[in-house]
Amino acid sequence: MSTTPEQQKVLSILHRLINHFGFATFSELADLLEVGRNYPAMWIERGSFPFKIATQIQQQHGLRLDWIYHGIEPVTIQDISNDDFLRVLNTLTPQQRILLFSIATHLKTPVF
Repeated sequence: MSTTPEQQKVLSILHRLINHFGFATFSELADLLEVGRNYPAMWIERGSFPFKIATQIQQQHGLRLDWIYHGIEPVTIQDISNDDFLRVLNTLTPQQRILLFSIATHLKTPVF
């Protein structure tokens, strides 16, 4: 049976995470994420990787959502240079900046 493009994306996400953490199996990743060992297979079957899990990984391990979902470098938030961050920040509207800082304050996450 062939996989759909959505299922391929989930497989890519899972393999990216497994490689990053140095695991060999989906079960090891499930243990790290504190989910049932059958969850990765369910995500593949559905063709959807839960945003809640991605944000959990982001918060607990500092991995960027762009990297988790698409493999876009840099891998971690800490790998972003201040110049790159300021360049992106300067593209935001004043309302988007306020939202970003209010979210960071709520999450107690440093923006810089």
